[in-house]
Amino acid sequence: MMFSLYDGLNNEPHLIPIEVKSSQTISSSFFEGLLYWKNLAKEEKGYLIYAGEKEESRSNFSLLPWNKVEVIE
Repeated sequence: MMFSLYDGLNNEPHLIPIEVKSSQTISSSFFEGLLYWKNLAKEEKGYLIYAGEKEESRSNFSLLPWNKVEVIE
C-alpha cells in the first residue's frame, strides 16, 4: 500500500518505505521488500516496524518496535 502527502506548496513528496510485521522475532526475509524498493528507487532510508521491543539498524534500514513509530521522519 502506498500513501503520499502533498502540502499545497508545490513541494515534492518523498516516499518512505515502511514494512510492517506482526512478529516479535526478526527474520532476514522481512527485509526483502525493503531491499527490492532500495534497488528500484535508489532510496537508502526505510523502516521495518515489528511487534518486538528492540530498536536497531539492519541492512541499512531502521528496525523499530510498533510503539516507537513516532521517530519516522
